[in-house]
Amino acid sequence: MEDRHTTGSQDEPQADSPRTTRLISRRQFLRRASALTSVGAGLLTGCGAPQAAAPAPTTAAAPTTAPTEAAAPTIAPTEAAAVAPTVAATEAAAAPTVAATEAAAATAAPASSAGGGAITWAMENDPVQMLPFGSITTESFRARQMIYDSLVAWDKDLNVQPALAERYETPDDKTWIWHLRQGVKFHNGKEVDADDVKYSMDLQAAPPEPGIPSPFYPKTLTSVEVVDKYTVKFNMASADPTVLGYLAWGRYSPIVPKGLYEQVNVLTEGIGTGPFKLVEFVSNDRVVYTRNPDFWNPDLPHFDDMTLKVLPDESARVAALRSGEVHGCTVSADTAASLSNDPDITILSGLFAAPRVLQFTIKDNTKPWSNKQVRQAMSKAIDRQLIIENVYAGEAALTGPIAPGYGDWPLPDEELANTWFKYDPDAARQLMSDAGFADGFE
Repeated sequence: MEDRHTTGSQDEPQADSPRTTRLISRRQFLRRASALTSVGAGLLTGCGAPQAAAPAPTTAAAPTTAPTEAAAPTIAPTEAAAVAPTVAATEAAAAPTVAATEAAAATAAPASSAGGGAITWAMENDPVQMLPFGSITTESFRARQMIYDSLVAWDKDLNVQPALAERYETPDDKTWIWHLRQGVKFHNGKEVDADDVKYSMDLQAAPPEPGIPSPFYPKTLTSVEVVDKYTVKFNMASADPTVLGYLAWGRYSPIVPKGLYEQVNVLTEGIGTGPFKLVEFVSNDRVVYTRNPDFWNPDLPHFDDMTLKVLPDESARVAALRSGEVHGCTVSADTAASLSNDPDITILSGLFAAPRVLQFTIKDNTKPWSNKQVRQAMSKAIDRQLIIENVYAGEAALTGPIAPGYGDWPLPDEELANTWFKYDPDAARQLMSDAGFADGFE
């Protein structure tokens, strides 16, 4: 399932309990900015429903050249989900806390490019560090993604759009060819080229300490090859439906200049191509950014300056919002409900491309789990909608083994709800009976 918020990401390992978080912002801010974008759930204060914009400043405007092919065209998406009843049955909404806060911190922007001024957003915890690769905390991801881009990015509907790569090709199941935008500059003035992409992808696979490898890095990616200055080739061991989603999830796949780790202290500094440049990182207090005048999308960002303010106490965040000290923040589901009738506050929600998975860890080669009918019965006996309503306060949506945002691979919502994940206790009982376990098993 996915979070609406709240929505997504198997994402944050530190979110150890399901807790819906939402975003809020002040009416005064919306009057000036006219909209605040969000892919996760959020609360805003405004003079009306905020307009939908892209999930992040780097993806708000889709470039004119669209990707040329979908990933791994020879393998049908349904094959990837064929085992849904055996393992995906227990998938639940993506950590609302994560999705909501990420969306807010990373995407606040007015609908018009004629913006300016500054925005301050309250975050729950200190980012700790600004490592480009291998970060493990939500706030660290959120703080750094302001300054970086990846090869592709999601728009507000989780469609993959060009970013640093203006187009790509998949001539066969084991090859991805990326054609880079020419003339894109890093914050230090260096032009982005294929060597930078290879350097970045190699470090994503094996981040220098204290970073740790991302669990989402495509394990099938065997090598990254520089074809020419603006062309990069991915060599795969096999077809992989996660490649586009991984790259669009820019928090895990930033592109940095070759040699970055020798140029700056990556714990507190960073050099990217994103819409904002890092000004300062003050531990347990704030992260400050300023507009990147050379950003490849001339219509973005909409603000001249941005600050992420660390305010761990939720009541303090709400108080700061009401006083005008901050323009937006995240709150829990209970607080969101208590503020839902406030005329100065608007609640935002939307999908985020990352599933939270709740699973039974079993060996399917041992009895009774080796029996497919038992696994299917277990799946049909789970009322996922009840989980969405009671555990995630309605702020989630069903998703399959491959979440929305991964190109053409995800299964349609209707198929998930009516076929793979349909709650049917009678059918579950019949399957158990057919498997020889009419009275269950211990």
